[in-house]
Amino acid sequence: MKKKATFYTLFIVLLIITAVGLYALIEYNRKSIDLTNTKAAYMLSAKEIIQEFAISDTASNSKYLSQIISITGKVQSIDSANKYALTIVLAEPDQQTSIRCSMDSTVYLLYTMPKAGMDVTIKGIYTGYNADDLGLGADIILNKCILIKE
Repeated sequence: MKKKATFYTLFIVLLIITAVGLYALIEYNRKSIDLTNTKAAYMLSAKEIIQEFAISDTASNSKYLSQIISITGKVQSIDSANKYALTIVLAEPDQQTSIRCSMDSTVYLLYTMPKAGMDVTIKGIYTGYNADDLGLGADIILNKCILIKE
């Protein structure tokens, strides 16, 4: 009887190890989303999304979280820590809130980068909203962004 219980315990442990190993292998080989051929769930102007977050940031956050959105707006600035990390900041002159678009490092080197003041359309995955407690503005965060050629 003891031999049978040991066999079942060993079988369950091997089954768990196999399942964990298979999950780790799948996650390791998972490809990231390619936004160049993916349709955006929402297409907005920078002014529209900023106003929507100003009205209700919690409702807007839950609406857009992990969604692919396309935003058209004016480039306020371009932040680059190095050649592999580039962030385009979209903002309206009359708003303190900005949209920070972290560009996809695998494709942004293929584009001619816009200059401050230019109108652009950027598609990315909405990942969060950083509200400022002092009322000095906030940041709408998009990741894996690409420039849309019009």
